[in-house]
Amino acid sequence: MANKTKDTDFTYKPAAKRRQSQIFFDPHSYSAFPHVIQLEGNELLLAFRQAPKQDVVRHTHPRSLITLIRSYDNGQSWDIENAAQMGAGGGQELGLIYFGKGKVGGALATHEVVPVDEGQRAGIAHIHEHEYPFDNVGGVWCWSDNYGLTWRVEHSTLFADKMQSCAPPVQLSDGALLVPTYGAVGRATFSSAILHRSADSGRT
Repeated sequence: MANKTKDTDFTYKPAAKRRQSQIFFDPHSYSAFPHVIQLEGNELLLAFRQAPKQDVVRHTHPRSLITLIRSYDNGQSWDIENAAQMGAGGGQELGLIYFGKGKVGGALATHEVVPVDEGQRAGIAHIHEHEYPFDNVGGVWCWSDNYGLTWRVEHSTLFADKMQSCAPPVQLSDGALLVPTYGAVGRATFSSAILHRSADSGRT
């Protein structure tokens, strides 16, 4: 909780009756962009980006991927040992949604990333000094039919070319899906916020 003391100053104190626990830590990894959903009963599914820890925090890495872990007791404990992984080679963020009956959907923000010395051979320019050579693939819709335990490669489609998905999908009362992304439109040199709509469970 934050209490304002002056026009520009805040003091902070912990929320009453708070409960906080560390659910994942790897001294060699950087993790970010967590998204969590409730499946059936007390089961939760959490997705986050995981990449090697380096001297500086980078948005890109050839070994950046999405790690998924689950809890069977409403977050009291988490099954780290049996984590699933997907989006290898540049996965940035996976916003999740649960449709019921085991089907989980996800809006995946995807890059393709190569080592610095391989940028020319891969045909990917090395533009940013503190990043690896990378190309913005875009927003990929993917789904799992078994509660997020596996994510088949063929269960995916690129729905937002050169855009980055950045939040969980939302399902409307008529069944349509809304997925937000951001990126430069056409020849624009700045990014815009874009809302994508699908009437067929994300396939188009």
